Amino acid sequence: MRNPSGPAWSLVAVLLCAASAAPANAETRVGIQGGGSFSTFQTSPKEEGVDFGTITGLVAGAVVDLGLGRRLTLRLEPAYAQRGSELVLRLFGEESRGKLKLEYVELPALLRVGLGGSRIQPYLIGGPTVAYRLSAKTQTGAESEDVSESFQRWDFGIAAGGGLEFPAGSASVFLEGRYNFGLTNTTAGEDAADFSAKNRGPQVVAGVTFALGR
Repeated sequence: MRNPSGPAWSLVAVLLCAASAAPANAETRVGIQGGGSFSTFQTSPKEEGVDFGTITGLVAGAVVDLGLGRRLTLRLEPAYAQRGSELVLRLFGEESRGKLKLEYVELPALLRVGLGGSRIQPYLIGGPTVAYRLSAKTQTGAESEDVSESFQRWDFGIAAGGGLEFPAGSASVFLEGRYNFGLTNTTAGEDAADFSAKNRGPQVVAGVTFALGR
């Protein structure tokens, strides 16, 4: 993970090449989306007296749909995303709570498969994600502390889920749920060799897209 930018941009380049091979009459759509993530850390090994709970974060960004066929689309989603976990510490019979908040700029590059339907069209979606961390802070009550040096800059994962899309005038509106499965150990420094914490959790978004050239 010392220099992940190479594979990250290689992945994006491959997906864009696939998009360029789409039929000439394939539709391209652009739009916006927003919603919430419900993330936590999947940790290993488990630490006695420490629990990791779910926190709610914001997800917001753009949507670019590149048509690859009648029901197949490559969806790029440059977005701002909040991840992290609630921290519950139990020491000497006392409990204290705090939050670890991570902010990312991410780029999911997902294949979207339409399942047919008439007015309301269901679909499946899934693929790789790459994210660049902007900040990392712990928060206890009104106090916060920057802990950026303890976390990796880059995070890789896989997202998969499904949604519903329906027309609204000249636009298309969608509602989608997915699960984000982080593959990267987000911790850095000396602790990274002995402790792993990966971003995991569901996400729900809604958005609207418009066809280019219409």
